[in-house]
Amino acid sequence: MKKLYIISILLLTCSCIKQVKPANHETTVNNFFARCNSDIKNAAETISSKKLISALFHLNRMNNGGSYYYILEKDATTEMLNKLTTYKYSECILITNEGKIIYAMYDDSLLGKSIYGIPGKPFNSLVEKSLSNMPAISDSIIYITENGDRDNLTFTYPVFEGSEQKGVMITSVPTKYLKEELPKNTYIVDQSGVIKYHPDTMRYNQTDEFFILKNPSNISKTANGEIHYHAMNFETISWYIATVYNSI
Repeated sequence: MKKLYIISILLLTCSCIKQVKPANHETTVNNFFARCNSDIKNAAETISSKKLISALFHLNRMNNGGSYYYILEKDATTEMLNKLTTYKYSECILITNEGKIIYAMYDDSLLGKSIYGIPGKPFNSLVEKSLSNMPAISDSIIYITENGDRDNLTFTYPVFEGSEQKGVMITSVPTKYLKEELPKNTYIVDQSGVIKYHPDTMRYNQTDEFFILKNPSNISKTANGEIHYHAMNFETISWYIATVYNSI
């Protein structure tokens, strides 16, 4: 009887302990990227079918890099932007193969300039990939746009006319949309353990001290609990989604 009483107490005690259940949020992140990717692909198809890169390059050159003649291509650019509807994109830029900016959704001061001349060169590696016919998704970067959004994920996509690549489309999506879809105890690190997304934007590009790439269990112990890491892959990126579980 005494043994049964002790066992009952132990079972009751265990049932009161907070159970740590690993969460898996890679589906959420993959769906976020898939929606962005679909928007961008559809917009690129419009650009290609309307031969928008060639037209805007010609008009840009006629007007010495200004936007005066863009009214002639208003229908085509409107159709392109109508494909970017899943989120409120903070910027959409079209560049030629040489890197000349021939369209910007918001910041007209960029027109006629080289993408490689933007301070900090935030897009160089992405553009190089897309000039090789490879869609690319950036790390989180800080890119200040005219309408005030400064914390973005940036995507690039190659643009063709027929079989010939004519340029690259660059779009930026505020990470606030990703924040709305992920819980507050979740963040993202890359293969080397550098934080690429975090609810606290000050943590971007810092090293995650608890990340161990070759950890078989993908669980790291901390002073306050555990962090569970789940691998996620989408197109050209391979990241880990970290979920923090604190002890009682």
